[in-house]
Amino acid sequence: MVEKPAKQSYFADMAAKEAAAKRSTMTGKACQWIVNNQISWSAGLLAVIHGYDYLFAGGDSKLVHLQYRIPNDAQGRYARGRDDVYFILHWAIAFTFIRATIMYKMLEPFAKWYGVKSARKVTRFAEQGWLTIYYIISNATGLYVMYHGPHWMDTRQYWINYPEGHKQLSALMKSYYLIQMGFWVQQIFVLLVEERRKDFVVMFIHHIVTCNLMGWSLYTNYTRVGNGVLCCMDSSDIFLSGTKCMRYMGFERAAVVSFV
Repeated sequence: MVEKPAKQSYFADMAAKEAAAKRSTMTGKACQWIVNNQISWSAGLLAVIHGYDYLFAGGDSKLVHLQYRIPNDAQGRYARGRDDVYFILHWAIAFTFIRATIMYKMLEPFAKWYGVKSARKVTRFAEQGWLTIYYIISNATGLYVMYHGPHWMDTRQYWINYPEGHKQLSALMKSYYLIQMGFWVQQIFVLLVEERRKDFVVMFIHHIVTCNLMGWSLYTNYTRVGNGVLCCMDSSDIFLSGTKCMRYMGFERAAVVSFV
């Protein structure tokens, strides 16, 4: 006897129809093209950016290299400025390429090979797997930055000689901070072009607030505090995203232990 497919709920059916209607609009079609071709167009943009830097900018493009190096500073430190936006934009494009490559070329094939049947779970596993990888690297980098700064295991250094002693940023700290901002800008981009989720508004507000906090902490010279906060958040997010991956793969008990 042939089993009849499970009937969708009213709300699921309405959501599917709404998604289909959005995909039929010009904006929806444009977003779909952007999502389906993330690797190719982001790789193309990166090739243009780095080609311009090498051939025409003399290895000093604002998109690729840190700006506002302090003249005659013995430690080679940097100040902040408006042109830092270009560096952030470059990394937002770079993260688009990295994310899409890891998700579509590594994590989705792995999930299918492991036996995850649902297309939805395969996609969610890839998304959360990418976030887990990023948070592990980001947290390790943040701790490395902190270890090589004056505020390692000494929170008094968050405030000592503020603000004059905090305006100068090492190349390591400034790169770390701007790259982190590039990641969160890219996360906003992902929310806007990919299929809308039930938590779209909540996540959009979260990402906007995060970018604002990072931007204002950079502007007001609270980068040491920001470094500490990012390390705290990244360390917990490793377990949050990792737990979701475990659930999608069927490791329910391990997921509960990890979440607790």
